[in-house]
Amino acid sequence: MICKKCKASISKGMKKCPNCGALLGSGANRRNVGLASAAIVVALLAAVILMVRAYFAAPIEELDLPISTVAPTEFFVDDPEAIQTLPALPEEGEIYESANTEQPLPVMEADLSMPYEEAEKMVLNVSDAAARYFESYRSNVDYVTKNGLLYENPSQIYITPAHLAEIEGFDPQYKNERAMILYMKNLEFASFIDMGASDPEELYVYAAYETENGCLVAGNGQAAVITKGLFDKIFASYSSVHGQISRISSNSEEFYKVLSTVESEAGVSGPFDVRSMQTDGKYVSLVLSPQNSPLALKEFILENRESSYIIRMDLIEELEGKIVSINQKIPDCNLQIIPPYELSSNRRYLVSNFTHFVESLRSSGMISDTEGNVVFISGNDEFVFIEFEHGLHILGNCSAEGEWKIYPVMTYDEAVNRMKELSKFNPPPYFLIKQG
Repeated sequence: MICKKCKASISKGMKKCPNCGALLGSGANRRNVGLASAAIVVALLAAVILMVRAYFAAPIEELDLPISTVAPTEFFVDDPEAIQTLPALPEEGEIYESANTEQPLPVMEADLSMPYEEAEKMVLNVSDAAARYFESYRSNVDYVTKNGLLYENPSQIYITPAHLAEIEGFDPQYKNERAMILYMKNLEFASFIDMGASDPEELYVYAAYETENGCLVAGNGQAAVITKGLFDKIFASYSSVHGQISRISSNSEEFYKVLSTVESEAGVSGPFDVRSMQTDGKYVSLVLSPQNSPLALKEFILENRESSYIIRMDLIEELEGKIVSINQKIPDCNLQIIPPYELSSNRRYLVSNFTHFVESLRSSGMISDTEGNVVFISGNDEFVFIEFEHGLHILGNCSAEGEWKIYPVMTYDEAVNRMKELSKFNPPPYFLIKQG
């Protein structure tokens, strides 16, 4: 069995690719939608059902796109206690802890008794094999630099000499050597090693090994010794460990500093509906849209410099393979602060006309007039997230059978968890949900 995303060979019966994390088989097409949140079932009029069927049969480009969809065929809410079984996310400002078990940072442990000639032969062989390994798989795998090392992002693996055993020309006697496989900008070692590169900012694969004479670095068939002090300084500049990752609260001063920077530097006029704002203390990952323009999604990376912010990267919403692009531009950015979805491939599926949907909620008694007007709405043909004037938030989900279920969600975290449970996509379209 082959994973369609990364082309890795997968054992039969597996539900998730261990290499890239993509869902496989029937698990990729439909999630269990058994969880729910209140106990009301409302059947709409036959005429409304026909309207819905006509709506979902229409191509997306034919839909009316400014705020509001069409009435659902049925609204379901099941066990009100089921919501308590959802795993809790942190509140605004709290710390996120990754559920993934990440490989520890490899350490360069050298045998200082190894003759220099042998060390040079080894590091040249490792760098050559690592470069060929990278070129062989880069079309199917997202390789990034993490803490200065070559890192396979989907499967969260640092590449070491042990991974090179199947590469032609690699000397197997070196597979257990603790040489470091670096992935750094050409400019770092340009004074010592000619990579034949025209762009000093481009990332290249190197190998490094400590010797009694200093740090031996090799790339493109060349090797050079630099001082341990210089090597440590370069290596430290790639560290992505800047602090604990947290979501910036909409009640905080930092929240409005970030938005003010976007207004002044990017020329995007507020006020904004923020879909995601996370930080590790140095960088901020931001996804937003101007109020009343839910389709105009923008994505940025900002840097905190002495309590003020600058935009380091914009127009991310237009990028395919954004993780690799961000890493190339800002190699010390902690990729865990960046939302996993890509707006470039998802924006075309956004629907903004949900007028009949909201009218159906009101006419069926699902939503009281006392909840006030809709102040935010964003959706596609799978989910719709709505915020009402007096604080009610709901998440609607359309099943494969065209049946809509409506879930009151009290918090951003609850909406994220509910979407994760229900979505047929990995990652789900979290950008539909308003954070603040």
